[in-house]
Amino acid sequence: MQFIDLGRHSRLIKEIKSLAAPQDRRKCGLFAAEGIRVVEEALKSPLQIDSLIFAESLEGSAICRKISEYAAEREEVKVFRAADDIFQRLVQTKSDQGVLALVHIPKAQKRHLRACRRVLALSGVQDPGNVGTLIRSASAFHFDSVLIFGGADPFNSKAVRSSAGAVFHIETFYLTEGEAPQWRDYLLELGFRFVTAEAHDGESLHSVSFPEPMALILGAEVKGVDSIWQDSAHLKVHIPIGSSSESLNVGVAGSIIMYEADRAPAAD
Repeated sequence: MQFIDLGRHSRLIKEIKSLAAPQDRRKCGLFAAEGIRVVEEALKSPLQIDSLIFAESLEGSAICRKISEYAAEREEVKVFRAADDIFQRLVQTKSDQGVLALVHIPKAQKRHLRACRRVLALSGVQDPGNVGTLIRSASAFHFDSVLIFGGADPFNSKAVRSSAGAVFHIETFYLTEGEAPQWRDYLLELGFRFVTAEAHDGESLHSVSFPEPMALILGAEVKGVDSIWQDSAHLKVHIPIGSSSESLNVGVAGSIIMYEADRAPAAD
């Protein structure tokens, strides 16, 4: 297929660089996915791809063949070839691997929750690496959807890389903290029970029976779960740990709880 050569003064360069800022991602409705593995996952996902860009030195490679096959079936997808030095201006990582996809951010719609049995909700989690790790674990342990209220944007390049492409395969919505009450109320209307992770309070993870449908709520690393998720009757759980450790990283703790929720039979 014919590729479009990306010129040194193309407007697209400025537009791609602007996607490093969360407000510009939301304004454009696009995010950048960098790296071979991540782009491969994007090509296999149901999310809509706007454009694909590769470094000239990668032409003829396996990933370029996959890009060509993908674009050949979708006339709306544009494919750009960039000189290596131009491509370096587009990416945020030093080890970019020479390929980039611009992907449409999925629109959050409450009706998607009707078919869900297990939802992960993040309340102000600030570290994008933790957000990406939790999305990856949610996908691995058969959660249906991830709701992120404030904190790190899951479509930040570090979060996308940390998710190892899982952000393309599990429904992930980024919302403001101000939108949390209406989503909480809708989850309650659907019969969801909330499960919050606590450092030392609540039931031990060794003995807890997880309800379904359930929403696992994980809070910010410092301040914990926002009080709006604790206004209703909910289940508190903690992970028993050695006395020499005060607590676990939220990405680790959340992953352990999701594993246990997936492994154990649901409570009646």
